[in-house]
Amino acid sequence: MHKVLALVALCAASAAVGCGGSGSGNTDAARSYVAALNRAQGRFATTVTRLSQRVTPTSSAAKDRTTLRAFDGAVSRVVRDLQHIDPPQRVAGLHGRLVADLGAFGDELHSATKAIGSHDASRVRAAQRRLSAATARVSRQVVATIRAINRRLKA
Repeated sequence: MHKVLALVALCAASAAVGCGGSGSGNTDAARSYVAALNRAQGRFATTVTRLSQRVTPTSSAAKDRTTLRAFDGAVSRVVRDLQHIDPPQRVAGLHGRLVADLGAFGDELHSATKAIGSHDASRVRAAQRRLSAATARVSRQVVATIRAINRRLKA
C-alpha cells in the first residue's frame, strides 16, 4: 500500500508542474490563463505535499486508506478548478486533454479507494496494480500535455 501511495504522490506532483507561458505570442488571455492554471496547480501541489508526508513505512493500513481518500479528493478538486478555467483558443484542446487525463485518473483513484477499503485481499491487490499503472500513465500524459501547452503559448 505504501508503494501505491508513493506512486500517487509522484503522479500528483507531476500534475502540479506549472506552466511558463512567456514568449512572443503572449497575450493578456494567455497570461491570465497561465496565472489561473498555476493557481490551481499551486493549490494542488500544496495539498499533495501535505498528504505525501502522511505516507510512511510505519503508517497503518487504515491511515493509508484515509490518505488515499484525501488524494482522491485533491484530484477531484483540481479537476473542478481546471474545468472552471477558460483557456485561450490555441490551447483549448490541450487544456481539455489535461482535464480529461486528470479526470480519468480521478476515476481510477476513486475506484481504487473503494476497492482498497473493502478489506478483500484480492480486490485490494488488483486495485493496487490498476492504480499503479494508471498513476504511471497519467504522470506521463500530464507532463507531456503541460509541455505542449507551454510550447503552444510560447509560439
